[in-house]
Amino acid sequence: MDNLKAKGIILAATGVFIISFDALLVRIAYTNVWNIIFWRGIFMGISLTAFLIFRDGFNRLLDFRSNWFKTLLSSAIFVVSGAGFVLSVENTTVANTVVILSMAPLFAALFTRIFLGEPVKSKTWIAMIISLIGVIIIFQDSLGSLNLKGDIIAVITAASMGLNLTFLRKNPELKRTPIVCISGFMLGFAFLPLAAPFDMGVNSYVVLGIMGLFQMPMAMIFMASATRYITSPEASMFQLIESVLGPVWVWLAIGEKPPEATFIGGAIILLTLFVHSYTELKRRKSKPDILQ
Repeated sequence: MDNLKAKGIILAATGVFIISFDALLVRIAYTNVWNIIFWRGIFMGISLTAFLIFRDGFNRLLDFRSNWFKTLLSSAIFVVSGAGFVLSVENTTVANTVVILSMAPLFAALFTRIFLGEPVKSKTWIAMIISLIGVIIIFQDSLGSLNLKGDIIAVITAASMGLNLTFLRKNPELKRTPIVCISGFMLGFAFLPLAAPFDMGVNSYVVLGIMGLFQMPMAMIFMASATRYITSPEASMFQLIESVLGPVWVWLAIGEKPPEATFIGGAIILLTLFVHSYTELKRRKSKPDILQ
């Protein structure tokens, strides 16, 4: 293994490790869901604005203006997935949320076929069908319980993430970091009417500050930087680790044990996605993406 690839693997693994605490931080914020969404967005917008100014200088902060409509559209889709993640975690188990969200690349493949006309490989169709079986197993366990609402939100969130992946694939010229930065501010202002942002305890501000100012931006930067040295399929395989670690941290910290059906359905989904990603990685030699 060459040094550059080893560096990419370290960056990807670090980024996924950092983001794997996301659901736990949502759980221990101990404030209502609207406050979490508001401050999560605002803090993320502030930290990424600071990062962009540090990296590119203040004069280049608005460089996205030539593609302002597409940038804002992608940011708006990010708002759906950003709010959906928090709402799902608040209405079902963390394990259900992160396992269902791991299907986002399969939704992207489906939307790529629908909107871009690109054929979907037979193995991807097979992976979608098998993963759907895993989701059905999870859903059956949630029927008649409060978890069902969160599971449905997780599916919608995964679909929105897949839609954005497709949109960004069609528009590779769009700069990803400003998109996420803008989506943070959009997320905050969109949910401000529902939030009581200054009616929280000190603990809540500390947890949300860690999440929005440090954890999420750092994870995104590490993951994006990793694609300088490893391919996108390689990087996506590391993201499956979050689906395993996320529920583990919540289980260890606050004792939220995943239901048995989630173990079964989740194992089916994660194994299917791993095999799909691994075979795709072996087949394709992609150009590394560049952090923008």
